Amino acid sequence: MDKMTRGAGAAAAGNAFTDSFLERLDHRDESVPGSDEATFAGDWQVRREKSRFLLLRDFEQVGEDVPPCWFTQIGRANLAVAALAAAARDPLFEFGQETRMGHFPIVLLDGGDHPAVVGESRLFHDSFLAYLHAMEILARNPRAFAHVGLAMGGDALRIAGRILNGGIEDDPKS
Repeated sequence: MDKMTRGAGAAAAGNAFTDSFLERLDHRDESVPGSDEATFAGDWQVRREKSRFLLLRDFEQVGEDVPPCWFTQIGRANLAVAALAAAARDPLFEFGQETRMGHFPIVLLDGGDHPAVVGESRLFHDSFLAYLHAMEILARNPRAFAHVGLAMGGDALRIAGRILNGGIEDDPKS
């Protein structure tokens, strides 16, 4: 049954909303704060289609839904899953006003009403904050972190395992 035979009040296939409602959404201004978060958020998965690795949400299907991106290598697709986790969030960090010493406070925004200075940098570069944001997301989001692990080769994982093993004390109370 297609849109024309379902009628304006019928739900679109695979969606609880009607076609007319979905069409109105297409014309809506999406400049509201946080609207990008819904675009990027989701439980992203890597799915193979012939020689490509597609990024799809857990409820999306190969051949039915258009992926936001695809890759020729599974490792890069897994890195993109982790990157989408970071892209889903508003920036976590910004630089504060330059100090008398020529340094810039690193301010954690984190959506709260009270931003906190969490560090300081002599280097003022927006890409540094973007990378710091991505690393913070990896530290907070085990699923995104796991996708980075899936993108790593065996040697890199072994070395990371040794670093992690040496960085965690057996008995932190002693």
